[in-house]
Amino acid sequence: MKTGTTIGLMTTTFKAPAAQASQREAVVLVRVLGRLSIDGLSGPITRARTDELIAYLSLHPRGVSTAQWSEALWPERVMSPATVYSTASAARRALGSHDESWSLLPRARGRLQLDKAVISDLELLRDAAISEDPLTWWMALDLVRGRPFESLDLASWPVAEGFVAEAEALVADLALRAATRSAGRGEYSLALSAIRTAVLAAPFDERLYRCWMEISHSAGNPAGVESAMQALARSLGVDIAEADALVHEQTWSSYAALRPLSSRSTRGRSGSL
Repeated sequence: MKTGTTIGLMTTTFKAPAAQASQREAVVLVRVLGRLSIDGLSGPITRARTDELIAYLSLHPRGVSTAQWSEALWPERVMSPATVYSTASAARRALGSHDESWSLLPRARGRLQLDKAVISDLELLRDAAISEDPLTWWMALDLVRGRPFESLDLASWPVAEGFVAEAEALVADLALRAATRSAGRGEYSLALSAIRTAVLAAPFDERLYRCWMEISHSAGNPAGVESAMQALARSLGVDIAEADALVHEQTWSSYAALRPLSSRSTRGRSGSL
């Protein structure tokens, strides 16, 4: 259950952010900040949609009705009671018990609620967002592996219930805080690491690219300014020459002011640059 980033002589692990950011002892970590994966399961996933059910429940810690979770997993179909029951049973077996004493998914009529020992990385991210501890910020950023809910792109509930937008915004905001602090201390490589991590989760948040360009400029690395705009253009599916018509005016103005002289042209939003 380890993640792995190093800040100075301190190496973060999953248990560290659980203790630092949430102060909760976790047995199972549901990871949605990238492709869905679940750390700490007692058994294998043996049935389709089982991991998605565990993810859904982890993001509804107060519990949900059978009708609510089954409609989320199968929005266009009414599943048979046998399928619904079997999926819940498969999730219960995969999760197992805590210290061989109580189930992490207790049985209940018409409702499912995970034990508090099962948490999501989005919960840890929320906790880090209200923390003033920079190490906690980095521990949370260390959990980011890609676009939130990346492997559930065909599922509608992460978008409809606002979890994708929330995760992207939290990652971007946290990275900007971490990067600003590090850049202010002259730790430019660390600052850029935070921004590049956030770009994995929120590739269309232009604040990240503007910060990337500003940090590169402050570090005396004009090529980094160009790299930031190239990364944004790739996210938009265009080349840099076409990006000026698509990006926010503030983003293009930053690029125009900071980019290397060798890459400047006469094209721009308002004529010669």
